Amino acid sequence: MSSLGTHTKPTIQVRIPKLEHGDESRVHHAKLVKAWEEEHKDKIKLFYLPAYSPDYNPDEYLNQDYKQSANKYELPTNQKQLKSNIEKYMLSLQNDAQKVANFFKHPKVQYAAQDAS
Repeated sequence: MSSLGTHTKPTIQVRIPKLEHGDESRVHHAKLVKAWEEEHKDKIKLFYLPAYSPDYNPDEYLNQDYKQSANKYELPTNQKQLKSNIEKYMLSLQNDAQKVANFFKHPKVQYAAQDAS
């Protein structure tokens, strides 16, 4: 477990590769969830993060890049254009492993790039 703070919330790292961030919702502490976590412990690593700390959430780095990049060349005027811009942005990420890796370089999110073994 990480010692990132005294007020923590669980974060789940799924190694297929998916990173999930939980919060203090009771559903994340439910017996069914805990059982699923135990069943998949070879693919999951649970981290505890400070509450209300988006700077520790790698998704926030992706969101920031998306906000700066997805509509950079063409502002959408309807839902179809918005969807197209999102799809173009996400496809560009699929083809740019280095850019994705850069989301995990900040010291506060390097925990998420750790090997789950």
